[in-house]
Amino acid sequence: MNSQSNREDTPLIDGGDGIPPEAFRVPLPPEALRARLLARTSARVRARPRWRRLILGGALLCAYAGGAGSMALLMSGEAVRGEDVVTVVERLSAESPEGPRLPEALLFDSEALARRVAAAPQEERLALLREAGDRYLNEWGDTVRAVGCYRRLLDSLEADAKPETGVPDTWLLASLKASRQKERPDAN
Repeated sequence: MNSQSNREDTPLIDGGDGIPPEAFRVPLPPEALRARLLARTSARVRARPRWRRLILGGALLCAYAGGAGSMALLMSGEAVRGEDVVTVVERLSAESPEGPRLPEALLFDSEALARRVAAAPQEERLALLREAGDRYLNEWGDTVRAVGCYRRLLDSLEADAKPETGVPDTWLLASLKASRQKERPDAN
């Protein structure tokens, strides 16, 4: 091959003049159409960030209004009627008709509570430990003291092996009982 055949600008067909450069030019649309299209698309492109900000601001405003409205409804007392709410004190007094056996001062002093529980007969000891655990958990949310009372109650129950009362267990007492069942070597 000679150097003449490797050149790119040589025509592929002999005797042809090649393709004129005007053949590759795309015809342009009329100038008026181009101006209208540019004005319409540039307005839309410029408006997109504004619409995004407006939508985000509207969503944030709706969320704020919903939170403020729910708080106003809650504070007005219309959201929860008083007769629908069962307080912890009402539930405790319903469980024991004579009222709580432990005074508040005794629950604050753990040594005095331990002395009273130790001096009580077995049946009253179980009731006192259960009431103390329930009140620590339900009234004050003190799970550490409640666990201490419930563990002593379960230790006494295992030594006694007496049937329990018909009072439903709290979630903490039920979970402690379940864990005790799993720890027993004779449990399946």
